[in-house]
Amino acid sequence: MHSLTIEEVYNEHVGEYEKAVTLVKIWLDFLKSDSKLISKVESRIKTLESLREKCERKNVSPEEIQERIRDIGGIRLICKHREDVSKLVKAIKTLQLPGFSVVHEKDYNTNRKKNGYSGYHLECQVTVPTVDGNKPVPIEIQIRTASQDTFAVIEHDHYKEIVEAGIKYEEDDPETNEILQDIAECCEKIDCLAGKLKAKTIKNPAD
Repeated sequence: MHSLTIEEVYNEHVGEYEKAVTLVKIWLDFLKSDSKLISKVESRIKTLESLREKCERKNVSPEEIQERIRDIGGIRLICKHREDVSKLVKAIKTLQLPGFSVVHEKDYNTNRKKNGYSGYHLECQVTVPTVDGNKPVPIEIQIRTASQDTFAVIEHDHYKEIVEAGIKYEEDDPETNEILQDIAECCEKIDCLAGKLKAKTIKNPAD
């Protein structure tokens, strides 16, 4: 019996993830135009190389990819203020859209990762049409402020540099996490100051 490869699974199903992301992004673009909560909507599909690396790191076989890797399709929503994140999470969870549901959530604002990462992740499911009929496809929606996104970009770039250099990524490296935590604190301070500026604007509106 032929054993599947990661590349075969990716090539067979990547179109489904592209459909799911496109569909949900259209809905969220409408939400953005009708709300001041979202300043930017971004989307991406994991590359084959990224999927292969994650499968190796998480010890996921090709047969387990669709069940265990839930972020092949991803959408990122950028907000201006931290208080907007919780409002947006509530709005998405109450969306009445055909074939769409939130199945799991991770609140990294309340419980930051060891390296200081914060944000809010929603694991969602959306039904898309395929030649074999309608199929539920998982996608991940990440919601964070601009400063939180800056931290995430710095963290991800560091991770990519390590992987490309052929060095094993140590998720619990104390020195690296201490530096990242300091960066996270700076980003949180920016959000705090932005909140104060917003409060001042509300308190003293223009005549």
